[in-house]
Amino acid sequence: MAASASSAPRSSVREPEQESRDDGTSGCDSSRPPQRLGLIPAPELPERIAAGLAEELPALLARYTDDRHAWRVECVTDPLIGADGTGAELIQQAARLKREHGWDYVLCITDLPLFRDGRLTVAEASEACGVAVISQPALGASPLHDRLREATLHLINEMHHGSDPDDRERQQAHVDRSRRTRRAHGIRNGSARQLMGSRLAEWLTPIRRITPDDRQEHEDDEESGEQGGRKRRQEREARSQAAFAETCDTAPEASDASRPAGDGDGDGNDSRGDDDSDSQSGGRQPVVDVRFVSAAPVRGHLRLLAGMVRANRPWTILPAFRRIVAVAFATGAYGLIFPTLWRLSAAYEGYRFVLLMIAAIAAMVIWLILDHGLWEPQRYTGSPRLTRLYNLTTLMTLLLGVGCYYAILFALFLVAVILFVPASLLEATVESSIGWWNFPALAWLATSVATVAGALGSSLESDETIRGATYGYRQQLRQRKVKERQQQAQEESQGGANKGSAETHATHQESVTGNGGNGGYENGGDAAEGRKAGRGEPPGDE
Repeated sequence: MAASASSAPRSSVREPEQESRDDGTSGCDSSRPPQRLGLIPAPELPERIAAGLAEELPALLARYTDDRHAWRVECVTDPLIGADGTGAELIQQAARLKREHGWDYVLCITDLPLFRDGRLTVAEASEACGVAVISQPALGASPLHDRLREATLHLINEMHHGSDPDDRERQQAHVDRSRRTRRAHGIRNGSARQLMGSRLAEWLTPIRRITPDDRQEHEDDEESGEQGGRKRRQEREARSQAAFAETCDTAPEASDASRPAGDGDGDGNDSRGDDDSDSQSGGRQPVVDVRFVSAAPVRGHLRLLAGMVRANRPWTILPAFRRIVAVAFATGAYGLIFPTLWRLSAAYEGYRFVLLMIAAIAAMVIWLILDHGLWEPQRYTGSPRLTRLYNLTTLMTLLLGVGCYYAILFALFLVAVILFVPASLLEATVESSIGWWNFPALAWLATSVATVAGALGSSLESDETIRGATYGYRQQLRQRKVKERQQQAQEESQGGANKGSAETHATHQESVTGNGGNGGYENGGDAAEGRKAGRGEPPGDE
């Protein structure tokens, strides 16, 4: 079951160890001015990875980013980071923590999928604000630690030395000089423009680097040399000043060394996953110096899905399925007593076993989703794209978990069949010669039948147990918000119905009261007519 994160931020500080470096200087020299980096991971998986990075980064930053400073890294986990699933909330929380701790740079490691202008974003950084964001799911399932380490080093380098083409050229020369030591420390990134080193996943799903200058390359084709470079630098300085003034200047008293991130990259950088996320935040466009997006949308989304499933930890489903496994195994063991399963296992072809297995797993996944309310309705969420992603993540998490559950049941039934079903009795029952295949076939059939029974047995588990085993921190938070919105909508609907019923009842009472007055008048008239008749007078007005 997923552990709930504390509501209070947790922090830890790491400084470089006293070790000799290649250039002969100490790893922690008190004569050098300090540079403070704040890591703000989301709870659970990003938090665990960031805790390991905090121990490595001080020495790596001093070695590969800037050896003129003594780097200090502080890791603070705040459950409110990205709690509403919006980029504005994430950046504002990061800015608040940056001001409180006096950091020079801040890096958020979020478990939210990020989309900018309809493109899947892996990371982005603002040099003017000193704020960077990495989307942990967009890095894939594994190896997360190595990828996050390389991405962190590169983003800090971009903010510290600049993202201008001339800055990158100077940094490329530095990277070339330290290539051998970088490889010795397991850093594969050999380019000053790449977020991470090249691996198989990066080759299949390449990451593209985008800067504001890329949009003006075609406009500046005629301008070359020093004039074009001077113009780009002037425009970049103007953008940086505008970014700091509009999106970062939330604490005027803060010094330049600890520039506040303010609203981060602007409220326009909504990370809810909508194609028009910029317009949903008030139309305020963020000023980001460098952004890394997926260059292969389809494969990039598959990689994102793998990262989101990894965050849900599908292997935690198995401990929560103890009762389900017991019910399923008892049902299958009882079925093995009768010869019907024996004959069917000997008569079935291979494709029937496969179809039965798929049907059994699908039935259990569908039953779990419907019985425990694991599917998010889009009408109660603010982002259809994120809703589809999280629903697909739930489906894949359950498929993996139920697949492991099926494999465990198959192993149990295989042992039971081998131990308790004599070969001679099986051969006599099926009335044909048997081979080694008949025993796994019988166990396979019993597993499929027992899985369907286990799906019904899943009702024995509480909704909280199943959700805690299926969801990671982010999806549990989303589920709570969806349930709150559903309850609020139901209360509003019931309130409106009650109000309408009350109005109808009041109208009816008024109608009855009015009719009662008229009835009295009419009854009074009838009595008058009776009195006239008693006196022998003709009916009419008195």
